[in-house]
Amino acid sequence: MTKNAHSRIPAILALWAMVFALGAAAQSRDVLAVGKYTAKVKSIVCDECGPRIRQAMEGTQSIDSVFVDSKASTVRFQVKRAIKLGDLQNALKSAASKMGMGADYTLSDIKIAK
Repeated sequence: MTKNAHSRIPAILALWAMVFALGAAAQSRDVLAVGKYTAKVKSIVCDECGPRIRQAMEGTQSIDSVFVDSKASTVRFQVKRAIKLGDLQNALKSAASKMGMGADYTLSDIKIAK
């Protein structure tokens, strides 16, 4: 290898690392891995929403330890087996439609809890 080729190696490695990180970030939006999370809930309309959200999430068999803060419209939960975000959102959409009254349990701003 020439000296010029050796000088390109750090740039190539940096580019590869960036591509890998972007791929991991895109995948993390599609699947929630095992861990603790917090999220915002779009529209909690009454006191019955918290139990319905908890039931819907725990009913997926991938999530437990669900705590809903109705006043703050947030939820904390533990993923015990990886779950597709779409599957979780579908379970919550179904629960919201059964509630009616403008309830919308769509999760947003999903973050890994500390």
